[in-house]
Amino acid sequence: MVKNNRVLNCIKSRNTERDWRIEHAIMSEQISKEEKLKSIPAEKDLRKGCEKWWQIDDQGNTGSCVGQATAGAVLRWQFATAGRLAKDHKLSVRFIWMASKEMDEFEYYPSTFLEADGTSLKAALDVARNFGCVEDSDLPFEPEQLYPGDPETFYGKASRYMIRNYFNMSKPESKLLRARSPERLLLFRFAVKNGLKFF
Repeated sequence: MVKNNRVLNCIKSRNTERDWRIEHAIMSEQISKEEKLKSIPAEKDLRKGCEKWWQIDDQGNTGSCVGQATAGAVLRWQFATAGRLAKDHKLSVRFIWMASKEMDEFEYYPSTFLEADGTSLKAALDVARNFGCVEDSDLPFEPEQLYPGDPETFYGKASRYMIRNYFNMSKPESKLLRARSPERLLLFRFAVKNGLKFF
């Protein structure tokens, strides 16, 4: 059996001190004060009821974890459950992954062709907020191919799947927020220890 060589390249986001926080969500009335005071449930599985159409894809030996988590999981679930994306359609992991690498706060050199070079979740969310995301049929993960049309059409398609905003929940007071609502999905970056095994 050949083991996958996993590329673990999700980089810790920078400049998070400028992010919008939970207090900003409350002051802008996107989260109510009452909702903030509710306790976090012991567990919540968003896959229940979505098993037929929402599976977690395997990134294989690519460095696409940021694109997989953002486009393949969070954005797809968000837009599909809101009725804005057909449940049998996928969003482009490749777009979020490559655009994040190209637009992120780390690069001082071109890197979209460097597999091991990473990017951050914040960069991915900024791409989704500023440009949106295209469907996988427009820019597929496999087989790898470039978009053959013009930029205006491409970004017009991407604008259908833009997010309005995101809030950084890394401060201690964010733990009070109950993540119970379908519109409240979370992205996490975990530091992976050397001993982690993949089967």
